[in-house]
Amino acid sequence: MKKITLIHLFCAIMSWTGVNAQSSSGNLLINNSSRTKIENPISIVHHFGDFKTGKNKIVFNLETKGFPTTSDGKEVAIIVFETIVKSNGRVISQSKGKPLPFFPGEMGMPIEAFDIISPIFLHQYGIDKSIRDNPKLNPVVDKGATYEVEVRAEVLNGNGKVDPAFLIIII
Repeated sequence: MKKITLIHLFCAIMSWTGVNAQSSSGNLLINNSSRTKIENPISIVHHFGDFKTGKNKIVFNLETKGFPTTSDGKEVAIIVFETIVKSNGRVISQSKGKPLPFFPGEMGMPIEAFDIISPIFLHQYGIDKSIRDNPKLNPVVDKGATYEVEVRAEVLNGNGKVDPAFLIIII
């Protein structure tokens, strides 16, 4: 009898926590796709300009359920973005931003929200710690260099998954 009562109690607790659990889902898109390739034969700085002028766009979509709400009833998720940049399959940069609050829905993201441009620029021009390493900004990477970028979002205050976006940049 005790065993049946414990099983009922366990099932009740599990169903209650399932109903009250915070859940989320979402994705990151670059130019309306989870996998995008962009080319610009001049430099990464031109890619930066293309993102700033809207030629290339990053969008973050998020749906939430059961998250804390603001005084006006909007749910708030705490998100951390991560950027991984590779050259020839080797990671040249991996960084995480600081936690940011987000309302559910679709939001255009500035390129500065992700650490994409700087690591590629530094790699393209062979600059390690100082501009003195290459004051004339002569590229040290051959034309046609390919960089693979993965951008991720992690929800810190709930369960769920945000699908990452992958970007191939050819310079």
